Amino acid sequence: MNDDNKQLNDAPQEDEELLHDTPANEGAVETSFSSNYEEPKNQPPKKKSGFKTRFFTGSGILLLYATVATLTVVLGWFPIFDVFAISITLVVTYELCKAVGNKFPKPMMVIVAITVVLGFVVYYLVHFLIPFPGGGISAYIAVLALMFLVAIIYNMFSKKHSMPNVLSTMFVLVYPATIGVYMLALNYLPQGNLPQGRTVSNAAILLLFLIPALADTFAYFVGSLFKGPKLAPSISPKKTISGAVGGILGGVAAGAIVLALSFISGSPIAIGRQPGGVNIAHFLVMGGVGAIFVILGDLLASYVKRQCDIKDFGKILPGHGGILDRVDGMLLCGVFLFVYFYVLNFSWAY
Repeated sequence: MNDDNKQLNDAPQEDEELLHDTPANEGAVETSFSSNYEEPKNQPPKKKSGFKTRFFTGSGILLLYATVATLTVVLGWFPIFDVFAISITLVVTYELCKAVGNKFPKPMMVIVAITVVLGFVVYYLVHFLIPFPGGGISAYIAVLALMFLVAIIYNMFSKKHSMPNVLSTMFVLVYPATIGVYMLALNYLPQGNLPQGRTVSNAAILLLFLIPALADTFAYFVGSLFKGPKLAPSISPKKTISGAVGGILGGVAAGAIVLALSFISGSPIAIGRQPGGVNIAHFLVMGGVGAIFVILGDLLASYVKRQCDIKDFGKILPGHGGILDRVDGMLLCGVFLFVYFYVLNFSWAY
């Protein structure tokens, strides 16, 4: 009986020792559970499985990008890119609505859906019926402003929503809904006096796919190799300054690849009418600065996720998260490319 009481009195002390993660008791933990604890042996296969999932999903994404780019640029099926850009915008807008609603007042989904769909319809109407440079973008923004007023007026008479819901709705309609329309606009860039037709839009679309892909790839390998100080530890702890530099180099490489393709005889890609030296500068600048926008887009998405208390924007892409997790950099890069090409079209250097 005394031995039993002694065991009962000693039990809590043993449990307490096991709960403290100190070097003194690590051996005791290993000794006590060495015969039953098998989890560490299973960890490496889990990591491999996760890597495989991420690898195959990433390969599928790259295959999709390559297919869209080939059908659009090489075969001239430019409506394919329209479908891609509109689909991406609709999905990422829905994902952000869900993310914002996770912590903040929920956006008004009906207002969001009507605005995005109506915005694209008006974009096409203005672009094809009243063609003038930038008309489609201007029409989309006009719809956005109108729907802001509609959201406020609707809120005035709604018992279900309040002003914070309106603000959440406005945020989602600006990012990423309005940002996404700039991707579509790359398919309808002014071609200037180029006799080759769609060559400018083709160059922009290739840059849109290549800059984020190579910037992310270079950033990963350079950052893993050199490591060093963090770029923005409070927003994205894994990103390093060396990785950012690598990403910019990747963007420059993307610009160089598109430039090289433009020199091929009969190439469907061109950037302007000026001598080759000026064109080289444009391609390299667009690649490098475009990579900076890719990095900013990634940081922006990471910041939004932290504010919304979520890890990923969705689960549609195994190992990668949501669609917005993959195209966050592409969205901002698209805005930059549109503005650069648009300004270039009216500059002396083009």
